[in-house]
Amino acid sequence: MSPSKSPPAAGALSDVTRSVLSLVILIHFCCVFVVLASAFRRSPMLSRLVSIFAPYTQGFAFDPGTIRYYHTLGRQVDDDAILLVDLYPDSESPLAGQKLIKTVSLPTDESPWLESRRRYLALARIIQDSVPEEGEPEPDGEARAAEIAKAVGRAIIVENRLESGKFPRAVVRCIRRMSQPRVLAELNPGFPLEPTAAAYDVPIYAADVLIGEDGETVIVKQTARNQQAPLQGSTPPQ
Repeated sequence: MSPSKSPPAAGALSDVTRSVLSLVILIHFCCVFVVLASAFRRSPMLSRLVSIFAPYTQGFAFDPGTIRYYHTLGRQVDDDAILLVDLYPDSESPLAGQKLIKTVSLPTDESPWLESRRRYLALARIIQDSVPEEGEPEPDGEARAAEIAKAVGRAIIVENRLESGKFPRAVVRCIRRMSQPRVLAELNPGFPLEPTAAAYDVPIYAADVLIGEDGETVIVKQTARNQQAPLQGSTPPQ
């Protein structure tokens, strides 16, 4: 006669429990694979799958979003863009002759994992795409860039209200930061080793932003040095 089946050891998982855990692990890896595989050029089908898995993948920070993993191509369009906000004391006077209070860099030098850093990089990218350095901008590209500059500028102005109670005047600039070559010995003359030096900054967009007496935000795009062109619907500063 065959020996009887021995009872399971104390504390051992049952077959049903092991099957359920295996299924949960399989579903977990499927969710993670889908969000990682769709980070670049996400198709409509992948977008629908990502939205289905979102409560789980975003809740546990497994979804990196549409992060571009191809920066190593070294193309000009792949360079990072950042926002700089220059603050001046008098919002009612021209910039000429005014002393710069300070320059706020967005994103600031903080943890790269903070959501605010990703948000400001995304806003700068939108401006960079809306007003390209070469070629004609999109039909509504200028208006889109102006809306971003106006919102960012107003937020920084309000945060840095002067002791007198008045609001400062801001110049919102979007710059493209050129990448260094892989071999630093190949740097062209005049470029320092510090990758965040001003020599690597290429201006893309600049606009004056101020808060008027009525509380409305006024934005005036700078078209060239010492020259300004008011955007449609805005009032040029006096």
